[in-house]
Amino acid sequence: MDKQTFLKKLEEALSVLNEEELKDIIGEYEQHIDMKVKNGLTEEEAIADFGDEKELIAELLEAYHVRADYASAGASGAAGGRKGKAQSGPQEKETASLLQQFQEKGAHLRKAAAEKGSAWKERISGWSDGLRREKPEAGAGEAAGEAAGTEAGTERRNGRSFLRQVMDRAAGCVRGLWRLTAALAAGLWHLAGRTVTEGIRFLRWGLRNARTLLLAGIRICGKAFWVCWMAFWGGMGLFALFGLGVLAVLLIQGYPLAGVTVGTVGLNLCLFPAAGLGVTFLYQKMGQKAKVRGVLLVLILAGVLVGGIGTGAAIAEYSSMTYLGVRILGEDQMVTEELDFAFDPELGKVEVLPVWYGGGEHAALRTDASVPEHTIRYQVTYNPRQVQPKVTLQEAETGLEGEAADQIQGTLLLERWYQDDSELWWSQKDVILQDLKNRQFASYRAPGITEVVILVNPADRQQIVYQE
Repeated sequence: MDKQTFLKKLEEALSVLNEEELKDIIGEYEQHIDMKVKNGLTEEEAIADFGDEKELIAELLEAYHVRADYASAGASGAAGGRKGKAQSGPQEKETASLLQQFQEKGAHLRKAAAEKGSAWKERISGWSDGLRREKPEAGAGEAAGEAAGTEAGTERRNGRSFLRQVMDRAAGCVRGLWRLTAALAAGLWHLAGRTVTEGIRFLRWGLRNARTLLLAGIRICGKAFWVCWMAFWGGMGLFALFGLGVLAVLLIQGYPLAGVTVGTVGLNLCLFPAAGLGVTFLYQKMGQKAKVRGVLLVLILAGVLVGGIGTGAAIAEYSSMTYLGVRILGEDQMVTEELDFAFDPELGKVEVLPVWYGGGEHAALRTDASVPEHTIRYQVTYNPRQVQPKVTLQEAETGLEGEAADQIQGTLLLERWYQDDSELWWSQKDVILQDLKNRQFASYRAPGITEVVILVNPADRQQIVYQE
């Protein structure tokens, strides 16, 4: 079929459309055929690319919301194509029925708009005719009419002509406004029908391609899962490989880490093959997948076995270690210092607060004749790298009740300024590491104060207020 024959048939089938729409469609298809001929196709091949002629005509009629029964007898091909498409399935029938309802509603709106316009036109014309009627004057005869003269008749005619023009303009404005309203309503109805049609068409497309979309989504989710699988187990394997290098160095230096090292080797044998399994599932075109997966599974099982052996060896190693109890770090650095505080008994008694130190030990108040009178002595054993003690008297504002109702001159405090203990721990790290090499461990502590004793002369005991 050549171009002219195709365009003639298309024009006959679409003759139900108005002249402008028909010219636009014919011109557009003629341009498409010319462009394809320029690209090297023949006219027959270019026309064949449009698909079945009946389906094409039916789609064009549907796009312009024209039912097949509106077509003329000469457009039987379009009507037949519409009928054949309408019988293709229940979804197309429902769509055609819905479109028919929208078209009938739009025609009804246009008809109602025309009737309203005519009614308003007749009403306004009636008003105009009523105004144009002349009211006869009472008692006037033929002689009075002739006596009115030419000038009075001319004035009435001019007045009626102007009033008629005003009424005609008003009627035209009302008709135009009503036509505009009807056109807007019809346009909105057409837009709603078009929207519903496109929505139904999209829904039908989704239903037809639901299986394909579902399978594509499953494939994408599967690939994403295996990518995450490879990233997780591969990252864990790299971390385990790093730990294996650290343990190997410590094992060479004599630390009891043989079991842990063997267990880490087994862990690496599990992690990297697990990441490799993800590769075999991600790339479906890999050759000999079954053989590769079998080898990877064997490596994973071997890794589990080696990890179990290493765990057992580690338990055996650590169960043979010796516990040394509590070990005070920096015992060789401890010093004992006496801090004396002299007080005047005439100013009142002195309150001494209890002192807690170390692991919660409590310093008791003792009497000692070697202590000078009117003196409170603190014997403090401490590590000068960690703490610096000092005795301070805090003046009291009020006295105590009961036996201590006499005036209290103040409260004696043992203050401690703690320093950074990093130097102590770093200086003692060799002791801790050597214990590990000897398969020994302990509870290591680095207290600032290890002992506090408060001494007073027996003669001054009554001047001291001490609440244990």
